This record gives sequence, structure tokens and C-alpha cells, in this order.
Amino acid sequence: MAQTAAAPNKFFPLVSGTTCNYRAVTPEGTETIEFTVSRDTRKILGVTTIVVHDIVKLNGSVIKDTLDWVAQDRSGNVWYFGENVADYEDAAEVLALNQRVTVPAGTYARCLYTEGFTPIDPESSELKFYAPGIGNVRTINPDTGKRTELISIRKK
Repeated sequence: MAQTAAAPNKFFPLVSGTTCNYRAVTPEGTETIEFTVSRDTRKILGVTTIVVHDIVKLNGSVIKDTLDWVAQDRSGNVWYFGENVADYEDAAEVLALNQRVTVPAGTYARCLYTEGFTPIDPESSELKFYAPGIGNVRTINPDTGKRTELISIRKK
């Protein structure tokens, strides 16, 4: 059973039992995402990771259903160890701190603002906002303008 880190990363808290729901309107229709931090763990390269269940639906039909593996070190850094459907590496650059973001789930202050990218496709990127105590609240694709926003959060 996964344990919450003693001092979780305030912008990406891996608190077991937390489910975040997101929604984005795309040219193809409405995309919804359910991101659940499970109580399960998996050991990868000697590191105990927390299993995150990520389900993406387009117009109600599942288009992605993955288990992602993430861990936090003693300094509070969150590390991505991959997922069960793709093998790629993400990286991010901090663009700003103390951003204010309003999404359907609420208004959040002191947000971290990053630009994420993958070495496999360095031309593509995502802009993300992380709220303290919540995690990701908004993702923007700068190429398409697609915005995915937190619409609700439930903590058990």
C-alpha cells in the first residue's frame, strides 16, 4: 500500500485516494480525464513508485487508459518512471511562480507554471499550471490552443 510522502511536493502531491477530473473542448469533441493516485506501488529500477491511474475519454469513449508510475525523493522532487502503454521521457522548465489560475474547480494562487516537453519530440510542448496542495489544474497545448482544466477534485 502506498504511503503519502512525509513532505509531499506542494505542486504535485501524491496523496493516495485523490482523484482529479479534467475537461477540454477539442475540435473532435469533449475530452475528459480522470487522474487517480492509487494506494498501489510498483518497484522500478529499485525505486518504489506510486501507481497513478489515468483514464482519458473523448465524447464518453475511452481513448487512453494507463497506469503511470511516479515517485518523490527526499527533496520533494517528483519523478516520472513511465507508464504501461508508452516508453518516453518527459522534462519541464519552470517559467514562473506565483501565478493565479481560475478553472472550473476554483481559483488558485501561488501556482507553478512550467513548459513540458519530451526529447522524442522537442518541437511539441505543453504549458502546465500546478496549484499548491492540488497538483496540475490547467494544461495548454500552445500549438493547438487546447486547454485541459480541473473541473473537480475528490480526496478520500
